[in-house]
Amino acid sequence: AQLKMAPQTTAQQSTAQQTTAKKAPVAGSVVHLHRWVEPREQALTVLVPVGWIAEGGVVRINPKLGPTNSVGAKIDVSIKRDRAGSVMIHWFPNFTYKDPRGFGGLPGFPVGSNYMGSKVYPLQDPQSFLLQIGLRQTRPQAQNIQVTERKPLTELTQKYQQQAHAPNAQYQAGMIAATYDEGGVHYTERMMTVIEYLSGVGMWTNRQTLAARAPTAELRQMEPLVSLIVDSLKGNPQWAGAENRGADVRAHNALETQRYLQDQRHKIVEAQREVNAEARHSH
Repeated sequence: AQLKMAPQTTAQQSTAQQTTAKKAPVAGSVVHLHRWVEPREQALTVLVPVGWIAEGGVVRINPKLGPTNSVGAKIDVSIKRDRAGSVMIHWFPNFTYKDPRGFGGLPGFPVGSNYMGSKVYPLQDPQSFLLQIGLRQTRPQAQNIQVTERKPLTELTQKYQQQAHAPNAQYQAGMIAATYDEGGVHYTERMMTVIEYLSGVGMWTNRQTLAARAPTAELRQMEPLVSLIVDSLKGNPQWAGAENRGADVRAHNALETQRYLQDQRHKIVEAQREVNAEARHSH
């Protein structure tokens, strides 16, 4: 595959020369791309420009940490122009969190702790999640962060709500754009996500979380290439089918384990209650 890059204006060229535009394809040049296959389980493919770096893939969480996030595979993939990620597309993994509010809170489980495999963290709206968890945690060296746009993605929200498998599932989709300085370069980054909240159990998950950045001076020139890469992502249907079947089995096993542990705890409590009762009657 190949893509012809849009030419820059004189003003853009002048500004770009002051940053990192010399790394961008020359106006009118042809960019060659190859299809990268996710290396761990062949879960997906995506077009990558020749010379760029593709990192990550399928991530599996250790079940010993708890069942919530270990049932299904996570996808964490980055496509970068260079090691610094001066132009970068990042597909974030979906993680499920436990909202500590409601039901009298979670005594003994402060924010940041592990609750059955979920990190305890208050429910976030899409924009807050993208800024506090998506941007600030993945760009710890970023300075002078300015959010330039916040927007709900109404159509995406409606799509998820219409396809909801659980009656208690509520969805919110949104995006932000932000500028910041990192390593002497002024960047613009755009991010989007869908937040799924399961009312009644207080669990929430980020879904379809995607970020793309470029030096602000190169943004317009790089947009066609970034869009092409994002749109080229294709999942492997055979892998997805096998993963869904495996996730169902793991979810069933996790539920059975949870029920067994609850039953054991109940028996321990009942036994202690009987011991206490006998102790009282013996006096």
